[in-house]
Formats: sequence, C-alpha cells, structure tokens
Amino acid sequence: PLIHPQLLEIVDEALSRKEIIRISISTNGLELLLQPNLLSELYKRNVVVSLQFDGFDDHVYEVLRGQKLLNKKLEILNLLADIGISTSLTVTVAGTVNENQFSDILKYFFSQPHIISLMIQPISFAGRAANLSGHIKRLSITDIIRLLSGSGDLRVKAEDFVPLPCSHPLCFSLAYYLMLNDGGTISLNRLVDASKLMDSLANRTIFGLDSQ
Repeated sequence: PLIHPQLLEIVDEALSRKEIIRISISTNGLELLLQPNLLSELYKRNVVVSLQFDGFDDHVYEVLRGQKLLNKKLEILNLLADIGISTSLTVTVAGTVNENQFSDILKYFFSQPHIISLMIQPISFAGRAANLSGHIKRLSITDIIRLLSGSGDLRVKAEDFVPLPCSHPLCFSLAYYLMLNDGGTISLNRLVDASKLMDSLANRTIFGLDSQ
C-alpha cells in the first residue's frame, strides 16, 4: 500500500469517518527507505506500521522472501524507532527456517516502547509459498506457543495465551503484557482471572474501543 500514489489521501478519508478509530498499514517497509518523508506523514496521522519481519538472519529472508533483506530490515527498524511511530512486527514462521529466531525477536520486541504488538503467523503453503511445502515443516498455533515459551525468554509462558473469543482456538491465540515503570513485564493473564480477560476480549483485540 505504501506505493499507492494517493495513499495519504486515502488515509485522511478513512480518518475522517467516525467509525474508523485507527489505521494500520501492512508493509514490507522497503518503500520507507525510498521515501523516508512518508514515515513522518504516517506518524502525524497516528498510523500503525505493521512491518513484515521474519528474524535476524539473512538465510531466513533468502528462503521465505527470495533475497537477502536483513540489512534493509534493520535500517527500517531504526527509522521506525527514531520517529517513535507505533509499530507491529509481523513474523511469518516456517519450521526449520526461523523457529530459532524467537529469543532474539522477543528480546527486541520487549525493548522497544514504540512496538505495540508482535503478530506471529505460521506459514501457509499457498500462492508463492506453495513450492516450499516439500521441505518446510508446517507449524500450528500450539507449536508457536510452545516455541515461544521455550525460547528462553522468561517473560513469556504458555499459560499467558488465551484464544480470541471470536475465532476458533486453533486459529488464533494471544497474550497481553503490561509494561512496568521499572522496565519489567508481566502478563495480564497472571493479574486478571482468565474468564474475565476472555470476556473483555470478546469481538475485539484492543482494549478501550467502546464505552464500557
């Protein structure tokens, strides 16, 4: 979407509608290297940049994206951090390719206050990824939670995760973490009864978007 010639006009039109609270733009981020001024315009509009980021190893990008991209991804991460724009990291995980990246990804995620979410999606062998099915292991949501909790990052535990009420439990699971003033982190699921947390998440993924 970043290459659309009327991107900012579209964003402004969306923001002018009261039923639209916030805009998130999914991108590989490469256009931000060509148009760095675009980032400041998105920042002014409080846009969330959902960045495709698969890890800190160039081999991962060669397999999943067909080219070495790590240096460019790191440059994009620095741009996002410098301006402080709200960012979500979107990680496509493929078994035997980047499941060993979770420790470094989590460490970076928790260290950056402008990064508000980490979305991890198992690879789907469709479209351009169809030819990868013969030599890459398919991972489930359960596998992802197991890998996260076993990554060595003690802040993340399997019991932190709950299924999204409006999705099938095998399709989506999420955890919320509270950032403490001392720099620490704690899962909301350890502070709030799980059933109450589930109810507060019903039909939404962000707190505070209604009058309740």
